Amino acid sequence: MKKNLEKDEGYTLIEVLTAFSLFFLLIFPLHQLISFFYCDSHNLDILNAINLAESEMELAVLKNNFSEISYTTEINRKKYKILRQIKTDRNLVLVEVKIYSLRKNRVIIHFITCCSRKDD
Repeated sequence: MKKNLEKDEGYTLIEVLTAFSLFFLLIFPLHQLISFFYCDSHNLDILNAINLAESEMELAVLKNNFSEISYTTEINRKKYKILRQIKTDRNLVLVEVKIYSLRKNRVIIHFITCCSRKDD
């Protein structure tokens, strides 16, 4: 029975800590790289959508162009659908702009603003 207790079986604490350290040193940079590429693409979609929506809002509100439109555009090989809807009530105008990602088939940005109609 004494012989069984004296055998070196298992790993020491130093060996386990070293193995964990090496594992995390290899996995952490790989995780950062994958997250960077995913987040960068997603953030680029959002930035493009914000710019498109702001342009449509500016066209509608500042230039008094209260017409409903729907069209598609491509930015950096990514396709977007722009939908501008107008609702009026006397002198108030509700401008609603939605930007869709055609690749993901979902709304990325949805802007709504209300302004008064200027009579020329």
